Order: sequence, then structure tokens, then C-alpha cells
Amino acid sequence: MTEREVVIAEADAPVTEVAEVVESAPQLHAIENIPAEPAAQVDWIVDRARAGRDVTKKALLAVFEEAGQPVSDSTAQRRLREARAKAPEVFAAA
Repeated sequence: MTEREVVIAEADAPVTEVAEVVESAPQLHAIENIPAEPAAQVDWIVDRARAGRDVTKKALLAVFEEAGQPVSDSTAQRRLREARAKAPEVFAAA
């Protein structure tokens, strides 16, 4: 958050007010509710794939980060590998 000074000239003396400026990035989509348990995360990834949503490692890292549950590259890759093993038909090349 940043602050800037706003000066309003009234009568003979200026009156100074402080306004807060909130800087935030626009939210492009709803933040997803990701399960905490690893096995449930694998099911969640399979469900995303079945729904036609992006399940690349890069996309998963971004979604976990946006949800406030950042994971390492190796964890995202492991979950994705487990999801592919669990439901290979969903991840078959189209």
C-alpha cells in the first residue's frame, strides 16, 4: 500500500489530507479450493483434466500459488505423475 498527499485549496490556507492508494493486481478468476491431502490433490488434478482445464506443471504451480498453497516444482511434478498413473485415459494424447 502506498500513500500520497492530497492538497485541497480552500479559503486562505490549504488543507492537507492523506489518501491511501491500494495497489493490487486484478483477479482474473476465482481462487480454487485445493485439498490439503496429497491423495485428494491427485483426485483434484484428475477432475481438472476431465473438465478440460490446464494441468501442466506450470499451470498447477500457478493455481497452488494463487490458492495460498505454494508447492515446489518436484511436488507439482509428482502430483501430476500420480494423476496420470491414476487416470491414464484422461491424460492420453488427443
